[in-house]
Amino acid sequence: MKSELRAYWDGLLHLLYPQLCPACGDTLPVGVALLCLTCQQTLPETGFHEQAENTFTERFAGRVALAHGTALYYFSKGTRVQRLIHQLKYKQKREIGYQLGRYYGLQLRGDPNYQSLTGIVPVPLHPRKLHQRGYNQAELFAEGLATAMDLPYWPTALIRHTYSSS
Repeated sequence: MKSELRAYWDGLLHLLYPQLCPACGDTLPVGVALLCLTCQQTLPETGFHEQAENTFTERFAGRVALAHGTALYYFSKGTRVQRLIHQLKYKQKREIGYQLGRYYGLQLRGDPNYQSLTGIVPVPLHPRKLHQRGYNQAELFAEGLATAMDLPYWPTALIRHTYSSS
C-alpha cells in the first residue's frame, strides 16, 4: 500500500512539476536522474581518454608536462553542451556536476591510462568568484570522478590567487 501511494504521489508531482533535461529542456521520464535518452546518446563525447595525445594535451604542450589529459564533451556555443554547462554554472544545478563526474569516472575507471592516479584535485576558483557563484562546479565534477573511480578527493590541494573573468 505504501509503495502504491508513493508511486501515485511521485506521478502527481511529475505531472505538476516535471523534471527537465538540463541539456535540451525536454521532460525527463520518472526515474531518470540527469539527461534524457536523446542527450545521453547524442552529446558529443571526445573520447580523449583513449588517446595519449589529443587536442586537450596539445593545448598544454610546452607549458605543462602532462602524462594524459581528457575532456568529456566537445564544447561549442549554442549547443546542448553549452546549455548543460550553463545550467551547472549559473542556474544552481549542482547535481549536474557531480553526476557528470560520476558518469565520466566510470568510463575512466577501466581505462589503463588512468590506473596510476592517486587522487582527484579540482581546479579551484578565486575566493571572489566562489563568493559570487556560491560553489565551484569543478569541485562537484571532481568529487563525482573520485567517487566513481574510488580515489581520494583533495579539494584543498590547490589555491587560486589570481582572479579571472568567465
